[in-house]
Amino acid sequence: MRPVLTNGNPTYQVPPTMVTYTAAIIAGLAANGVGPVAGNSTFNTAAVRGVAAGLTFVNHGAAQWGNLLPVNKAFMKALINYFSENATMKYGNARGSLIDNYGQYCAYCGTPVQDTALAIEHCLPKAEFPSEMLNYTNFFLSCPSCNSYKGSNPTYVTSYQFAAANIANPPTYQNVLTGGMVRQVWPNSGMISWRGLPPYLYDVTNNLILVPAVAENLTNRQVSVVQNTVQANIAGYAQPITVAALVTISFSNPTEQLRENNFLNIVQLNAYQPNVYSDRRVTNRTIAWLNVLLSLSNLQAFQVGSQGWLLMLQQIFITAKNAGFFEIWSWLFYLISPPNVQNSIYTYFRTASTNPNQQFYYFPGTNINDLPTQ
Repeated sequence: MRPVLTNGNPTYQVPPTMVTYTAAIIAGLAANGVGPVAGNSTFNTAAVRGVAAGLTFVNHGAAQWGNLLPVNKAFMKALINYFSENATMKYGNARGSLIDNYGQYCAYCGTPVQDTALAIEHCLPKAEFPSEMLNYTNFFLSCPSCNSYKGSNPTYVTSYQFAAANIANPPTYQNVLTGGMVRQVWPNSGMISWRGLPPYLYDVTNNLILVPAVAENLTNRQVSVVQNTVQANIAGYAQPITVAALVTISFSNPTEQLRENNFLNIVQLNAYQPNVYSDRRVTNRTIAWLNVLLSLSNLQAFQVGSQGWLLMLQQIFITAKNAGFFEIWSWLFYLISPPNVQNSIYTYFRTASTNPNQQFYYFPGTNINDLPTQ
């Protein structure tokens, strides 16, 4: 999970053509004192979100909006259904600007995804927090696997409980929203996301974590990918073994550990089943790990700092951009060629990957200030 810049906040208006759900939405808004924008047939997005927020709080997140008056119950259901089913409306239209912000990568696992398969992921899910489903700052891009695992998490109940325990008791609706966001680490949390969930190479065959000197050895080579498992020749082993690049929690602070653990439970970045081909996140992360080592091994054929070395380095960065998994490339560069050495590969990558003018190497949205310099 790479650190990214916070989303912008473009202005949206709810479209006038509400198709199937028009009557229930307009009636619900009218019942709560919200009419069309003067001289227009659209409704102000902030006003619609405000009504949805108030009704969500009144209902205490109960299933099916059972505590609401019939007109408001119909309004909430219609609002969610309309924006969920109408792919041409609202947050679906944010896909382009999100790709400009983040690139065509899953914000959670780093998988490169074609734009048609990228889901508009709501940090606070629309089914639980409908007031946030039109909020651009609540959006990320997600691959199908991460989106499926996350589902309707964090729930209203867990968000309320966290807010009551850590923010205010009893919490306001805004406290609940804040609680839902801060109870887990997110991609836009900077150094926490980059350094707080470091990857490691796991020896699946022998059920142990490979020590860094072995995991980062430039002689390691991928042998095959069979049934969603990666086999590789690993330094010190006579025969190929099955390996998997996983992520772990590293912070010692209990609060940060809790947030990281909540995130991993929600998105399941380490979900790994050899015969489940619909989820290849661990497999592709592992391939990326071994590709970093192969790339750096090939780079050794050139004199450090020479023109050939620099050209090869550029090609490696292009490969990294196309392969995705920014955190794997940057993390291994950081460990193998750290910023305190001359001609640090990590420093070159840090500069190139965060510079919008370097279009062939740039990972959109990556914040240079959230990447270490020492």
